Amino acid sequence: MRSCRAGSAWCGSPLAFGGGARHKALDKPPRVILYSTHTVRRLSSAVRTRGEPMVAEVPGAIGQGAQPTAQVQGWPARSVAYYGLTVIILATALNFLDAQIFSMMAQHIKGDFHLTDEQLGFLLGPANIVFYVLVGIPLARLVDLYPRKYVLAGGITLIGGITALGGLAQNFVQLFMSRMLIGAGGSAHAPGSYSMLADYFPPARLPRAIGFLQLGFIGGNALGIYLGGLLLTLVAAWPVSHWMGLTIHGWQWVLMMVGAPGFVIAGLLFFATEPPRRGLTVQGQAVPMKAVLREIWARRSIYLPLFIGLAFSATEFLGLGVWRPAFLARTYGWSSARIGNWMSVVILVSYLLGAFVGTVFTEWLAKRYKDAHVRAA
Repeated sequence: MRSCRAGSAWCGSPLAFGGGARHKALDKPPRVILYSTHTVRRLSSAVRTRGEPMVAEVPGAIGQGAQPTAQVQGWPARSVAYYGLTVIILATALNFLDAQIFSMMAQHIKGDFHLTDEQLGFLLGPANIVFYVLVGIPLARLVDLYPRKYVLAGGITLIGGITALGGLAQNFVQLFMSRMLIGAGGSAHAPGSYSMLADYFPPARLPRAIGFLQLGFIGGNALGIYLGGLLLTLVAAWPVSHWMGLTIHGWQWVLMMVGAPGFVIAGLLFFATEPPRRGLTVQGQAVPMKAVLREIWARRSIYLPLFIGLAFSATEFLGLGVWRPAFLARTYGWSSARIGNWMSVVILVSYLLGAFVGTVFTEWLAKRYKDAHVRAA
């Protein structure tokens, strides 16, 4: 199951299907990462077919202080790699937990702010997506140019802080702006996460690491629905609060609670080890964006189907998924607690099954094909 977040990324998250590195003798399966441009180069080196014309590789290393390929030897220690993976999983979980809890609040937000369904729809979808699309590629460039753990920490800090501040919103416009900024923070997560994993784990272990990463996607979605139902039931009896001229409804306290862990996760990211970037050349120059786009276009037979598939996945997640809690409440009269209990179980079982089958299938393909991850996607 691929993550998709736009307000994650994933659709989360979800903008990547593995990672790629240049190997001395292409005897190991390649890895494919979308968005992070130094991994676009690595894909072009790894996924070549007989008779296919070669595209000139993009010159120059990406990233300040990045080490040339020849100087990067060995892989990070397991403890280092799995610490980084664990923190990235937590950050992924918070991305999706925020989105699911917000969808659980839809009916409460509509009633307290006197919104139409059109306005509510903008909060649930476009508020995240528009800014996500606008800043997604620029933030992915930051992943190329600066230490990735700091970019990820900044993104998760923005998500946590703005989510908490959303609890102080007094009208539709203020809440819309907060959701836009959360989308901006989430757009840095997918390219940075998958790029780091590609440099933490060798090709043979990368599918399993990505499988573990799906725990963040699965846990965030399932826990977000469950906690949303639980917390909304808890605060339903709380009276409306008035503080410094602000009116605070019960569901807004939930936003403040959900945002707080973002600062803790950001702190944990600072203690992660930045892995050396692999597949870089020695010139030490940043890759121009035009060169990156040319490289993507040259490999359009690989990238375009992935982009189209992700677009359909995002449509389901943001066009249908975010409305399910409201649909169950309006059509069947389900309470927040009942919606949370049932939907969390369905999400947990189906997503875990998909992640397990997908990981096993990809590892099976990796033993037979160099482009196993592209075939699996």
